[in-house]
This record gives sequence, C-alpha cells and structure tokens, in this order.
Amino acid sequence: MPYLIDDAIYTASAISILLGMIGLACVMTWPFLRCLRRVIVVQSVGAVAFTLQFSVLGASTAAVACGISLAQLLIALTVRDRGVRSALNIARLVTLLTLVLFTWVGIASLFAASGGIINMSARNQPSPMRMKTVFLIGSPFWLAHNIMGGALSALTVDLISVFTT
Repeated sequence: MPYLIDDAIYTASAISILLGMIGLACVMTWPFLRCLRRVIVVQSVGAVAFTLQFSVLGASTAAVACGISLAQLLIALTVRDRGVRSALNIARLVTLLTLVLFTWVGIASLFAASGGIINMSARNQPSPMRMKTVFLIGSPFWLAHNIMGGALSALTVDLISVFTT
C-alpha cells in the first residue's frame, strides 16, 4: 500500500485507476437522480468500485468499511421492517468492528474504521440535512486515510463532499 500521494501516482495500476474512476463517476451522478432506488443502485456500484479499489491498493480496512456500506445500501433497498433494519444495523456495526481487528495496519485502519462508523451513522439519520452533517464529520477521517493510502479517486470524492455539503 503506498503511503503518500507521490507514491500512489507512480505505483497506481490501471485497474486501481479504473475502479476509482467508476466510484468517482457514481458519486458525481447519484445526486442528480430522482428515484431513491436508482440512487441506492448507483451508490452500490460506487461502493463496489471503492471496495475493489481499496483491495487492489492493499487498504484492507477501507475495503471492509466500503463493503459494509454496500451491505447497508442493499439493506436500505430491500428491508422495510424497522425492527429488522435496526437489528441488521447493529450486526453491521459488530461485523465492521470485528473485521477491523483482522485487517488492522495502524493509524490508516483507525481512520478508515472511524470514517466507516461515522458514515454508517450518517446513513441512518432521519433528515437529509442531518445526514449531510454527519457525513461531513466523517470526511476528515476518510481524507486522512485516502492521503495516507494514495487513493486519489477516493480523495477526490472526499474533497467534493467537503466542498459541496
């Protein structure tokens, strides 16, 4: 895993760049969609792309956090019962914390895990404004992780989120 942006530029593989561009395109597209199902589908494609990109980059904790966010999106798309959804939210949090222990590589993992947990909370907010606010709170953790991990497309997503929220 590259640890600085300079290293990332010189060591990026074509597949990593492609996956990052797909994820970035999804993040830039979904705000313009009007149908919630389409929004969730496009966000899910982005989550898959970033999960795979982080895997290619060797950022396993970030890959796990993105994979868990994909599960959260799929639950939002398919589960209507609030009680079941709440139980699944708790299970997702426990799963993330457990997988963080197995993928721990130091401070980068701390940033990815913190960002992932905060983003989980954001997706459960009752209003769009509160959701955006909580996502904004999580942004510095992902910014730090993506700078350390050399995930340029993910870093671009973070910067877009900070400046447009």
